Amino acid sequence: MNFNTYLKEKGMRIFFFLCIYALAGCFLYATGTGLPAICLIEIIFLMTGCGMLFFDYVKKVRFYQEVASTIHVFSENTGLMELPMEPDFWDGKIVHNILEQLKTDYNDQMAAQMGQNREYRQYIESWVHEIKLPIAAAQMLVTNYPSRETASIGEELQKIEAYVQQALYYARSEGVEKDYLISPISLKDLVLKELADCARDMLEANIRPAAENLDYQILADSKWCGFILRQILSNSIKYRSKMDGMIRLTAKEEGSCIWLSIFDNGIGISEKDMERIFEKGFTGENGRKYGSSTGMGLYLCKKLCDKMEMKLNIHSVQGKGTEVRIGFVKA
Repeated sequence: MNFNTYLKEKGMRIFFFLCIYALAGCFLYATGTGLPAICLIEIIFLMTGCGMLFFDYVKKVRFYQEVASTIHVFSENTGLMELPMEPDFWDGKIVHNILEQLKTDYNDQMAAQMGQNREYRQYIESWVHEIKLPIAAAQMLVTNYPSRETASIGEELQKIEAYVQQALYYARSEGVEKDYLISPISLKDLVLKELADCARDMLEANIRPAAENLDYQILADSKWCGFILRQILSNSIKYRSKMDGMIRLTAKEEGSCIWLSIFDNGIGISEKDMERIFEKGFTGENGRKYGSSTGMGLYLCKKLCDKMEMKLNIHSVQGKGTEVRIGFVKA
C-alpha cells in the first residue's frame, strides 16, 4: 500500500472533513471572529487531521507488511508461521483473526501429517526386519542345495536383499541424526569389508578391485558409511563396460579432510545427466538402458552425507568411467 492508494481509499472521509473545516471557518467568520484567528484555527485543525491520517497510514502499512511477510513464509511451507501483533484497528483485527485460524489449521494438518509419516516409517522398518527372515531362510536353502538353478535364485535373493536394505535406509534417512554414532574408525577396514561383501558380484562381472593408501583414521559411522560405499560399488558393478572392468579405491589427506576416491572404468554418465544425478528418482540415460535402476542410490548417498556433514562429489566422462569422491573428517 503506497500513500496515493491510501489517500484514494480515504477520499470520501477526507472530502467530508474538508467540508467540515470550510463550514467551521464560515461559522467563525459569521460570528465575528477575526480572519487571522480563523486562519490559525483552520491551520491547526488541518495539521492535526493530516497528522492523524499519516499516523494511521504508517500503522497500517507496518501491519500489512508484516502480514505479507508472514504469508510469504507460510507459502514456502517452512512449517513456521509467526503472526504479527494484533493491531488496534478494525480491518486489521479481521485479517489477524483469519491468519490466526489459518495458522491453527495449518499446524494441525502438519502435526497429523508428521504423525502419519512417522507411523509409515515405523511400519517400513518393521516390515524390512520381518522380510529379512524369509530371505535369510531362502538363502540358507540355496546354500544347502547347490545347483545351477539355485545359484540363479541366490543371485536374485541378493538383489532383493539389497533393495530391502535400501528401503530401510530410506525410511531412516529423515531421522539419521538419531541413529548414528560418530567415532574413530579405520578407513581401510571399512573399505575392505564392503569389497569383501561385493566380491562375488565383482567376480561374476569380471571386475578387478584395487585398494591402496587407505591407512587413515576417520570420524564416521561405520554402518551408514558402509551403506554409502555399498551403493557406489553397486553402481560401478551395474554400469560396467564390456571390457575387463576395474574399480580402484585410494585415499589422500587434504588438511583436516580425508578424501576417498572410488574410480571405475565403466560406461560413465552423460554430461547432460550430471546436474541431476542426486535428484530423487532420477535414472537418466543409463537408467533407461538398465531397467533395474531406481534412481534412489545416489540420492540416498547424498542425503546421508549431508546429514553427517560429509562431502560427496562425482566426476564422470561418458564411455571412460566415473570417479566418486567422499570427504571424511580426519580422526
